[in-house]
Amino acid sequence: MRAVKFTSKLFGRALSKRIKATVLYATETGKSEQYAKQLCELLGHAFNAQIYCMSDYDISSIEHEALLIVVASTFGNGDPPENGELFSQELYAMRVQEGSGDGQDSSIGVSSSKSFMKASSRQDLIKLPVQQVKKIDRWDSLRGSTSDTFTEENFGPLSNVRYV
Repeated sequence: MRAVKFTSKLFGRALSKRIKATVLYATETGKSEQYAKQLCELLGHAFNAQIYCMSDYDISSIEHEALLIVVASTFGNGDPPENGELFSQELYAMRVQEGSGDGQDSSIGVSSSKSFMKASSRQDLIKLPVQQVKKIDRWDSLRGSTSDTFTEENFGPLSNVRYV
């Protein structure tokens, strides 16, 4: 019993020293959740990886994230899944609040419709009040693909981890 407690304590310390990586997902069919779980497992080899459904995530934590990866599907005209709708609205509200009073355009890539895809573009996420955005990729061309999308270009040495 003491050995288990000791090992657990050592593992907890080692994990707490790793960089925190958060994976958020929103889905209607479950595919985005599946990809998010695979990604979280992959990131768990090098990071303190955690996964949350967007409906369970406290958006006020977003500015403190060291690494945030968002996996979401869309349907219709780019509408968010039901469990990502509130997150999308809160994200939009953060951008509007951040943009007000500075003389800049406070819209986040939204013309006449607040489309989830439009509101989640590269330029728009860079405008959010987060510490620093290094690289943002969108894999919106998967269209039902279940192929391995974890490439060397996107994940470096972690790309060699495969699932069976």
